Amino acid sequence: MLLVATSVSENAGAKPQTVHWNLRLDVSDVDGKLMISRLESIR
Repeated sequence: MLLVATSVSENAGAKPQTVHWNLRLDVSDVDGKLMISRLESIR
């Protein structure tokens, strides 16, 4: 699964910074529950 996310960090006295993330997730079925089995950042 490919996930695209955006986060904003705010530092005192500075402009907020926006960071864009491209993440690859592997999902596994564990006893009937979907769990993230791998998380990888893609540049």
